[in-house]
Amino acid sequence: MSKLNIYYSKEFRKEYGKYAIMDPDTVKLGDIINFKTFEVVGSLKNLGIEFTEKVKNDIPDAEPIYKSKGIKMGNLSAGQADIAKFGLSFSSDNSIFLSTKGSKTVCIAEDNLDKNNIGKQIISQYKKGKWEMDWIVVTEVEYAKKAIIILSNGKNAEIELNAQSPSPIGIGEMINAELSFGSESSIGFRYIMPEGEYRSVLFKAKFLDKSLFGNPKFTTRDFTPPEGLSTEFVAPTEPKYLKEFEWEE
Repeated sequence: MSKLNIYYSKEFRKEYGKYAIMDPDTVKLGDIINFKTFEVVGSLKNLGIEFTEKVKNDIPDAEPIYKSKGIKMGNLSAGQADIAKFGLSFSSDNSIFLSTKGSKTVCIAEDNLDKNNIGKQIISQYKKGKWEMDWIVVTEVEYAKKAIIILSNGKNAEIELNAQSPSPIGIGEMINAELSFGSESSIGFRYIMPEGEYRSVLFKAKFLDKSLFGNPKFTTRDFTPPEGLSTEFVAPTEPKYLKEFEWEE
């Protein structure tokens, strides 16, 4: 399951610039994740690193849909009274479908990442042997009140859904319907998160990197030149930076 979770998250990142969670509410702001296993191994607060949480947006009636290309919806037979049966078809292997209700995004405030230098504190922990290079830190989380997650596991995958509705519904109405899954073919994962309190479904993260190239936002270096130091000062050849995390292919 962890491999599928990593795949889901990596593919989502390619499409939308953020990572997805198969098991909602298992990732929190400030969590530390081992990117090789996709397991939460701790949090910044466990290391004594404090931060301020900032709400970027809070749209309780938002209903965003994220889906791979080649996903189509079709009506099936009428079935029972007051039951609308329809199917989703996936033309490509490992396609992703995420429909959510409610959208609340929180992040670590910029002053924490910049002026207060969380990155430098992480580098300090690394030097003490308390931070691993396989770890990433969650700097932004998107919550939803309800979610539908479906992943295909083969070309031409299909899944049937049943909705408590007297008439056919569209793909944009699925999230507000009382749904259940029916027959399926080549589906790797499917889950309906019941409507309730906000739970995390997406996140962004940063990590320690030794690269000298690029110009990532909110970078921090592992050295601070002393005051009045000569301009001939030579920086270490491999300073570490806190930058946006992306899985390597």
